[in-house]
Amino acid sequence: MSSTEYSIWNWEQPQQDIPYILAVSIGVLLILGLSEFVKRKGVSQEWSRKTAHIGSGALAIPFPWMFKSVWPIIILCSSFFLIMMISKSMNFFQGVHGVKRKSHGAFVFPLVIILVFCLAQEPLHYAIPIAVLSLSDAMAALIGKRYGQHQCHTLGETRSMEGSTAFFFPTFLLVHIPLLLLTDTGRTECVLMGFGCAILVTAFEMISVRGLDNVFIPFGTWYVLDNYADYLPDELAYRIGFMFVLFIFFLTTLRYHIFTRTGAVGGFLVIYGMFSMGWDGFFIPALGLFGPLLAAVLFKHTFGKDKPPPMGVSHTFQSTIVAMLVLFAFDNTKQSWLLYPFITACSAGTIIVVLRLIGNRSPYRIPIIIAMSVFAPLIALYTETHHIKDPTHLLIAWGGTLSAVALYSYSYRFQAIFICPQCQAQTLERRHCGVDTHVLSGHPFFTQARIGLVSIFCATVCCSLWVSQYA
Repeated sequence: MSSTEYSIWNWEQPQQDIPYILAVSIGVLLILGLSEFVKRKGVSQEWSRKTAHIGSGALAIPFPWMFKSVWPIIILCSSFFLIMMISKSMNFFQGVHGVKRKSHGAFVFPLVIILVFCLAQEPLHYAIPIAVLSLSDAMAALIGKRYGQHQCHTLGETRSMEGSTAFFFPTFLLVHIPLLLLTDTGRTECVLMGFGCAILVTAFEMISVRGLDNVFIPFGTWYVLDNYADYLPDELAYRIGFMFVLFIFFLTTLRYHIFTRTGAVGGFLVIYGMFSMGWDGFFIPALGLFGPLLAAVLFKHTFGKDKPPPMGVSHTFQSTIVAMLVLFAFDNTKQSWLLYPFITACSAGTIIVVLRLIGNRSPYRIPIIIAMSVFAPLIALYTETHHIKDPTHLLIAWGGTLSAVALYSYSYRFQAIFICPQCQAQTLERRHCGVDTHVLSGHPFFTQARIGLVSIFCATVCCSLWVSQYA
């Protein structure tokens, strides 16, 4: 059922889909009823919630073989979304909504099904991500709750190494076996695709909070399947080898307490994403910028008098997410002028993290800003694979970097400081000890991560608009 055989937006014979729509609707109500029954029998909240999670996913997996148009799926998922909204407001279906932590998973799940169905060009490229979300995620949650001993914390929520391991192996099988049995993909490619997909999606699962694993897991699985499908075994092995090198590197950073566990996972995903989506014209400047950053962090941890706390996943993504968005735009448009806003985003993110390490009042602040903002364009000039048509565009990237740093320095005075109601510790995060913190000073909007992210984003957008006019 490839995209050339039908248009998913063309609903030619809706009367043929009505029996399937009714069957799925009845199935959803039965699953919600079963989840509520399990909850009232005194079974743990996690089991009742995952009953609905697995059942709903199992109903959604065969959609490409049931429906040739997206409209029945829009009707079903929109109805499910409304049911979740109404039941949440009226305290119904506590088997789904009764979880203590903040989670948007029940509302995100139906929307993700629609989007993945629209993106997938082959039935298996839809069915496998939904199967991974339904089964692997449920196993990770249940085993992690029961046997999780080696824990790591992400934005106030807890993950365990045992749960992530329980996620990895089913994911490998759910990717490997369907590709092996239902496609013409070679055996070696099936093993390598399953292994690579399991590594990356497990990393996404480790850093997903508040139900956003319902977004990252299926989209991550779909993206890997869609991009790995045309690779030869040598290319797949090369990419998995690079993953192994990154794994060893970030494992070493944990020894020196440079990153938290989830911060290291976030760094792994960022560097691999730049390697996977970019070319030398993007990847080399990124390494040239983040290399000095890691060296500065290591120097501070090794020789500094006041050792900074390890970098968490929020700090990792705050300094890189805008650059990743620019790189994603390049991967889809192949517009070479995007190198300049990419340099702005990378260099600004690097400088902001270094400023956070040395302090906003350090006497070395100005020299570091000047040196690192000039360093980025110099790296781009010596990138052999990118032919710079107008070097003045580098001045725009340099100006964007300085603008981001200036905006960050100005907004720093409004930074919020929070206090944890559980342990009474002061923190820069909105959640601590698994609960929401209270504002002690500053404006609650201006969290440390948000100040940096907004500064980098505004400067990068301005650089993009300016350079695009002359591209």
